Amino acid sequence: AVVDPGASLTVSSPLATRGFTVSSGASVTVSADFEAAGSVTLEGGSTMTWNVPGTIGGNLVLLPGATLAHSANSTKETYKIDLSVAGSGYVAEGAKITATTRGYKGPNGPGVKSRNWAASYGGRAYTQGNAGTSSPCYGSALCPTNCGTGAQDLATDPQYNGGGAIKIAFGGPLVLEGSVEANGGGGSTQYSASGGSVWLTAASLSGSGSISACGGNGTKQCLGGGGRVALYLTSARSPDTFRGTVSIHGGKITGTGMTHGSPGTYYLQTAADADGEGVLTSYSLPANTTVQANDNATEIAPAVLAREGETRRARVTASAYSYLYLVQDTRVGDIRLLDSTARLYLKGHTLKVNTRRHAVSPNDATQIIYDGGEIIWQQTGTVILLR
Repeated sequence: AVVDPGASLTVSSPLATRGFTVSSGASVTVSADFEAAGSVTLEGGSTMTWNVPGTIGGNLVLLPGATLAHSANSTKETYKIDLSVAGSGYVAEGAKITATTRGYKGPNGPGVKSRNWAASYGGRAYTQGNAGTSSPCYGSALCPTNCGTGAQDLATDPQYNGGGAIKIAFGGPLVLEGSVEANGGGGSTQYSASGGSVWLTAASLSGSGSISACGGNGTKQCLGGGGRVALYLTSARSPDTFRGTVSIHGGKITGTGMTHGSPGTYYLQTAADADGEGVLTSYSLPANTTVQANDNATEIAPAVLAREGETRRARVTASAYSYLYLVQDTRVGDIRLLDSTARLYLKGHTLKVNTRRHAVSPNDATQIIYDGGEIIWQQTGTVILLR
């Protein structure tokens, strides 16, 4: 099937087709079951808004200038991109798969208290010492599917949407020269939305494109936290063929680039890792980052809308002004703070680590804040086998 140039099509009842091509300048909205036995191709200048789970038997191809998106949400997580692609993926330079500003509309979602608050998700919002701390993080880090939370300053101000949610599983390799993005919204006020979710599975990843789930920018302080990215490589044993970027930082102040929002999370699992034993990391930007205890935090294992015990075998790392927090007793496969700007706050909880004791950071004395908590390492000793 071919949608003619400049035409508009809404799929409102179940549709099964062989191949499917959206011609230049055309637009398609999918609001019902859609199954393509062959490949789906979006030509330059075309837009496909895919709001329900779908299946592609061939490849997914976005040519320069093409856009694949889902509709913006309001008070519920109604729309998401959720695709199973049997073949490979290609996103050309200038093409994008986007859920930017398509999450919760402000001030709605699990990561905000009310108006006059920035929004949290993978990382907490920055509140500049407001009464109380920002809303907690929420959702799964290893299998992220939640939308980012929206934000609003005054009732008369714009309602900024959080980032939406993208989940695409490719059977073959993904070549990414364009972008896959789920960034939060912001603009003329100091309260911005949080980033959303990007969950990609592919045999391998190559290209020089970008993946992002960042908090929304704003003109002042108190900006949204970063979202969540998860990347599963089913054949490749490393992501080294990807020359692009993965960004999960919080919102930035327009003009200065100063980051005022906690970074989200990025989980990477390759064919070299057993299930659940990949690297779960958090990082902001290498400079121009404002951090504040209690307000700035990336929770290792959130208590809200999370998958219990999912981090028990993950290798957790942090760098570039990431402050890791415990909000409950947690088990991880390993933990390391990779530079002197990262911190680990136990907040009175117990962190169990499934490896032998080692230095966690360049300076454990200053970079680990126990607050009455403790770290319990895997026990070492001699094992005697009786036969």
